[in-house]
Amino acid sequence: MSIDRIRFPELFFGFVAPIGAEIESTLEAFKSYFMEREYRVIVIKVTDIFPCLEAYFRPAQPLKRSPLLERYESHIDYGNQLRTDLGNHALAGTVISRIAKRRARENIDPCERYSKTAYLIHQFKREEEIDLLRSVYDRLFFQVSIYSRRGSRVDHLSRVFAKGHNMAAAKTFRGDAEKICQRDEDEIDNPHGQRVARIFHDADFIISIDSNVSIKDQITRFCNLVFSANSISPTKMEYGLFMAKAAALRALDLSRQVGAAIFSRDGEIIALGSNEVPKAGGGTYWCDDKCDDRDYRRGGDLNDTRKREILAEVIANID
Repeated sequence: MSIDRIRFPELFFGFVAPIGAEIESTLEAFKSYFMEREYRVIVIKVTDIFPCLEAYFRPAQPLKRSPLLERYESHIDYGNQLRTDLGNHALAGTVISRIAKRRARENIDPCERYSKTAYLIHQFKREEEIDLLRSVYDRLFFQVSIYSRRGSRVDHLSRVFAKGHNMAAAKTFRGDAEKICQRDEDEIDNPHGQRVARIFHDADFIISIDSNVSIKDQITRFCNLVFSANSISPTKMEYGLFMAKAAALRALDLSRQVGAAIFSRDGEIIALGSNEVPKAGGGTYWCDDKCDDRDYRRGGDLNDTRKREILAEVIANID
């Protein structure tokens, strides 16, 4: 049996935004873009499922609706609890289930059920959540990260927290704002905690709230590219980042791959580099050299080996 090609398939956009970054204007811009093109737009907020889950997985601490600081803290705690009990991908799994159930109960022609629908899903905090969505929706899924300077986010949260307590002194809540931002970025002490800083840069598209280019223009350009517009070329910054990424892929360092690209103001390449192993006499090793003495050939990261040797020597001297 042949399957008809869907000309305008469903699209899925998963948003990653650090706490304090304003997301509503981004959602509205995406919504407007697709509605103008006669798409159905369905906005899904991940934490909206929390009240339903409470009946099956009782929160260790009650979920708070207000003030905002306590709401953030209680929802983060509950999200961590769910990931601990159900796995780090659990919240993304609930989203996929909600989408499937929504499709099933819609009274729509089967030919149209998977066509011309854009899902705007916010927000995700873990790599496992993004990985699950990519594995299910494949090339129809896009991670969108929203950038805003940390200082701006902390200032914004301080003012909002103060307003929630009917206080004018925003500085009183700056410590709380710093703490919640740090917790959102990387809960180091919790294996099931939030990890926004670790997944932010893996986005297919990063929106800068601080940019001189309007959010609407940034989103229009990106969405036009999604629809294969062939009249858009990369900016100097985009091309530079692409070349730096390409340079990084050349390295086989066992700890991490790093690439760098230096460009002139006119966008001409001056130098490319990566953290590949240098060789005697100059240059670095290549796979087609007669002698390849890189880490993977030796079966270990020599930097790590040397660090352990130095640490053992320091400990021995202390003893």
